[in-house]
Amino acid sequence: MRHAGMIHSRGLARVAHGRPGGHTMGRTGQDALGMAFGGNGACAPVSNVANQVQQNCGPYGTTRTCREYYLGFDSEPEAPGGIAPGASLTVTALPQEPFVGLNLIVPSIQAPFFVINSITVGRVPQFVAVGAVSAEVFSSNSFRAFQTFDPADRGTQISINVTNIDTVDARRFTAALLGQSQPFS
Repeated sequence: MRHAGMIHSRGLARVAHGRPGGHTMGRTGQDALGMAFGGNGACAPVSNVANQVQQNCGPYGTTRTCREYYLGFDSEPEAPGGIAPGASLTVTALPQEPFVGLNLIVPSIQAPFFVINSITVGRVPQFVAVGAVSAEVFSSNSFRAFQTFDPADRGTQISINVTNIDTVDARRFTAALLGQSQPFS
């Protein structure tokens, strides 16, 4: 049995007939990702205006309008020509709005050649323990659950420390962090 207003697998609230908390069994409606759902619980995509979604992203879990953004990472400015074989590099990005990262995506063609040593938001590590994780875990074609990163205020540095594990070629590292921003106006 499903109830609107409850958090489903993507951490978003369902809304039935515009009423949070409305019963959805046997009814139709739209969830917070713009996915239509019917009485059998099947979901199908519908249009989503300007990537804006209603989610529990306001203060104390209140529902506010957020927008999804990509935050890009590229090793080229720090290591023109690529990261040397066996070398490590910290790649950084500075969001210009308050930002909460949800899903790190590494291109599948690059992922086999890198390990991710750490991810930090400001000074806060995002791994529970010290140790490298294969970039293939974050590959664009891997199956994974969303990870919620710590929030970053405007200008807070988000950094990814990577190591090129290729023994022959220097490689460029790129990634995108999909997340949400909510203007605090």
